[in-house]
Amino acid sequence: MVELALEQAQDAFEKRPKDVAAMIDLARVCIECRDFVEAQEYLDRALILSPGNPDIMAQMSLNCLSLGESDRAMELARHLRAVNPAHPFPGMQVAQIHLKNNRYDQCIEALTSVEPDLRNPDEWGVVMGTALVAAKRHDEAEVALRGVIDSSRTTPTGKAYAWFQLCKSLEMQKDYDGAWAAAAAAHAVLPRRISAEKHRADVDALKEVMSRKALAGWARATHNYEKVVFVVGMPRSGTSLLEQILSMHPDVANAGELSAPSLMQRRLSKMTDSFLSWPYCIADMQERDADRLQAIYAKAIGALGEGKVRVTDKSLLLVYQMGLLTLTLPGARSIMLHRNALDNIVSCYTTHLACLGHSYTSDLGTLAKVWKIRRELQDFWMENLDPAPIKLHYEQLVANQEAETRRLLEYLGLPWEQRCLEFYKSDRIASTISFDQVNKKMYTSSVERWKRYEKHLGPAMEVLGL
Repeated sequence: MVELALEQAQDAFEKRPKDVAAMIDLARVCIECRDFVEAQEYLDRALILSPGNPDIMAQMSLNCLSLGESDRAMELARHLRAVNPAHPFPGMQVAQIHLKNNRYDQCIEALTSVEPDLRNPDEWGVVMGTALVAAKRHDEAEVALRGVIDSSRTTPTGKAYAWFQLCKSLEMQKDYDGAWAAAAAAHAVLPRRISAEKHRADVDALKEVMSRKALAGWARATHNYEKVVFVVGMPRSGTSLLEQILSMHPDVANAGELSAPSLMQRRLSKMTDSFLSWPYCIADMQERDADRLQAIYAKAIGALGEGKVRVTDKSLLLVYQMGLLTLTLPGARSIMLHRNALDNIVSCYTTHLACLGHSYTSDLGTLAKVWKIRRELQDFWMENLDPAPIKLHYEQLVANQEAETRRLLEYLGLPWEQRCLEFYKSDRIASTISFDQVNKKMYTSSVERWKRYEKHLGPAMEVLGL
């Protein structure tokens, strides 16, 4: 219902352009859409009209953290705590900022200072457990996480988060059977499952109407949009790492996971007044529609792209949208990122993707089917898009970082930048699951990780024919 929410919020704002509540609502929807740049514009405007408003300051701090602006996020949280000590938000936010900056002891200290009656039991326990795991204080971490799991007040999602962190702790201690059992317990408490049939139907339809010959016949935008670089890959395939490497280049901005491509896809049928469903409604798109969709994307990256040659977008659904994006953003470049199937599947299964809507990760057989389907579609785009994407393997990137980075920069038409090799020195905080990994030096320990869990991977290996 996100598109409806966005339309309602925009309509309310247009009717009451000086209404602070309408601005906050619209900013919250933008944040839900991962359009953090636009959300910040509305929050800045709201704070001018209502200086010191605690709700605005709290929302701004969250949004700044999503933008990677941890210093400003911290400043806002501390200011809010100073002016409103009883507000439940600042203590937890300060802890989260320390956690995302890999300052684990400071995170634990901040959590300890939060008054018990101001603690959200789910969030407090999970963040405390996460920080303790990262600090390798595993016994204490288990106490905190078991407290979340065993509490009658904890939601199923909160329990799942705790189980996933316990999984990470046990793996760090080399208890691989225990880690796998914890991941299985996390998936067991989550109520929703999804099959691979919808993914298969979507891919078959896309291949039918988005071949190179078909794309040449559909309407496209009148102007090229060469600034954007799409990083296309399965979740947990290395997209955050790649984006962090590229963002160290002075000519590259990092947009994270934008919702604009999904919004463009959803609006196409209504915009064209088509009786056809996606993706067949592409037949009714006219040049002016493609131009309007391009304007939606340009607005989403906003000021982020000013003065930059390239802007990266790593939205996780891009693999299903590349045909539409080729027509609406002609000239855009794309990187098809691949990772060993079993390593990718293990990483998806043992992290909290299922808590974020990726329900297919809760079943190994379904997860393997989705991996195969998405890989098939990536290969299809390699053959049919213009300009042709460049293929990159995660294993080659971590083993030969400089050579692969040079190859990528050449493809993007950018000069060599030594700082790309020192991506871990970035001041930026990744807003994805991988935030604690992309701020470390390159490592290869995640390659062939699947071998630790081989005896549990039967359903996936059967689907993959291994």
